[in-house]
Amino acid sequence: ARRYVVRLQKGWLLGFGAGEWGGSVLWYASPTDRRKLLDRNVVDIVPIAGGAEAMVFSGLTHMGIAEGQVFRFRLRDDQPELVPLAELSTAPRVVSQIDADTVSVLTDSGLHQVSRDGRFDDVCEFDFSGLYPNSMAVQPSGRVWVGMRRFIVALQPGTSSQCQLAWFVREDCLVQKPKDEGHCECTSSVE
Repeated sequence: ARRYVVRLQKGWLLGFGAGEWGGSVLWYASPTDRRKLLDRNVVDIVPIAGGAEAMVFSGLTHMGIAEGQVFRFRLRDDQPELVPLAELSTAPRVVSQIDADTVSVLTDSGLHQVSRDGRFDDVCEFDFSGLYPNSMAVQPSGRVWVGMRRFIVALQPGTSSQCQLAWFVREDCLVQKPKDEGHCECTSSVE
């Protein structure tokens, strides 16, 4: 399983994600004080509020399953809790922190922003199914760069959930042809 370990002000938040085999979120206030908070596949954990809290991203997109959630971890009277912030139509693929309280989350169906107070905004919609986005960088201008298996895409947010997309591919790649499950190959001619 992938492990996510985040040091917060009053302890450690650990997440595990093993895809279809599940995952969990654990809180350690000390080495002997462990609490299991969630039994779900974890995709990422991002500290917020200066390290006092965190956002936990969970979900799975696999064989017809498409689900995703965003939780806010916080301590209330020194008791750990996960508060649901948002339901996603598919699993988060990549997250990137925008500021101390806001995170961008990329799914196969769009780019979203979620804030600590529960505000959820659809930035833009698209279909990246089968493209496996795995990295993202957000510029101060708002332009978002997304890395995938065979492409790089620049997203320029616009109005009403629309983005301009600029695709960057190899110079000799005029056409993408399906090769096998989740893979494609470039060709220099159209057949």
